[in-house]
Amino acid sequence: MAMDLDLALRAMGGDRQLLEQLAQTVSEDSPRIALEFRESLLRQDFASARIAVHSLKGLMASFYEPRSVETFAKYERLCAEENWDALQGAADYVTQCIASLLNEMREQGLIDKSTIGSQTAESHKGNL
Repeated sequence: MAMDLDLALRAMGGDRQLLEQLAQTVSEDSPRIALEFRESLLRQDFASARIAVHSLKGLMASFYEPRSVETFAKYERLCAEENWDALQGAADYVTQCIASLLNEMREQGLIDKSTIGSQTAESHKGNL
C-alpha cells in the first residue's frame, strides 16, 4: 500500500500545512472508525459497518491510496448485501491498511512520530 503524497498535496492546493492538518485528523479518527467497523461486523450490524467502511474509504481517498479505496468500496458493497461470509477477514485488512497509512504519514513527516493512532487500532485486532 502506498499513498501518493504528490497527488494529496496537489489536492490541497500545495498547502503542506493543510495536508498535515488532514493527516492529523485521519490519525485521530481512523483507528476509532476501524474499531467501529470491527465491532459492527461482530454484531452483524451491516448498516453500521457500511457507514464505517464508507468513512474510512473517504479518508484513504484523501491520500490517494487506490488499493485500499477499491477494497473498502468492495466491503461497502458486501455490507449492503449483508454478505457475512465474504466479509471474513475484512476488519483485520482494514486495520492493516490504516496502520500502513499512518506509518507512511509518519515517515513523510505529516504526523508526529509519537502519534499512537495505529497502535489503538492494532490493539483491537482479533476476530474478523
